[in-house]
Amino acid sequence: MEPPLATPNGSVWVEFVGLPGAGKSEVSRATARVLRARHLRVSEPSYEMDHATPPAQRLASKLWLAARGWARNPRESRFWMQTLVAAHQDGARWPRTVALNWFYLIGSLQRWSGVPGVHVFDQGLLQALWSIGYGARRPDVVSTGLLSRLGSALPPRALVVLVDAAVPTILQRLAQRGTGKSRLERDLVTDRSADCLARASQVLKYVEDIAWQLSHVHDLVVLRIDNDAECTLPAHAVAIADAVSELLSGPRWLHVSRWVPA
Repeated sequence: MEPPLATPNGSVWVEFVGLPGAGKSEVSRATARVLRARHLRVSEPSYEMDHATPPAQRLASKLWLAARGWARNPRESRFWMQTLVAAHQDGARWPRTVALNWFYLIGSLQRWSGVPGVHVFDQGLLQALWSIGYGARRPDVVSTGLLSRLGSALPPRALVVLVDAAVPTILQRLAQRGTGKSRLERDLVTDRSADCLARASQVLKYVEDIAWQLSHVHDLVVLRIDNDAECTLPAHAVAIADAVSELLSGPRWLHVSRWVPA
């Protein structure tokens, strides 16, 4: 007989940040499996929304959560909308796609932060911030000036995992994936692929700086892993799950950040 699932005291938001092809989803799924093996209550809202929800239902759910995210704090929502407008996104699909995704994540955070357990997001707020910066005419719109706003948007306890991989590894994985789903994937097949990759890496550095700064002013832990080799995946998942367990059971971790050994 399986032991009952443990109900943690409160909740922890776990988010994975990295370039497309770094392996965020693979690491997040492996981490969720380890946490479930420890009999913790685990949800994977972003993965289930994107991979296990029919398209029509997915759109309806995202619209509902986005409306909830906007209504959470209209004053803050206006600030974020102004920030998105300042980014000057290109393309006819903006601001629909970018705004919908951002407020959907805010609404999802609100939805799950009140549910005890570990909530694992392979694509969360900071990753969405990277998407905004990468697609912006002014990538410096992603800056540490957003710290106080992000701090108020994040849940009480959060873990951010920065997923690294070498450029050749990323390019190989994206080529094997071949979906063209992300904007970076589409840009890499143009004659400006080197510039696009450099831009993507620079914006990621901005987001990482925000994460490190947040760890000094918010109850947030930042971990960095080198996900170049698939053989390290089990060890990374265990190390991340250990950090989650400490967040759930130990004292608050202020001013803490560290590397996860490969």
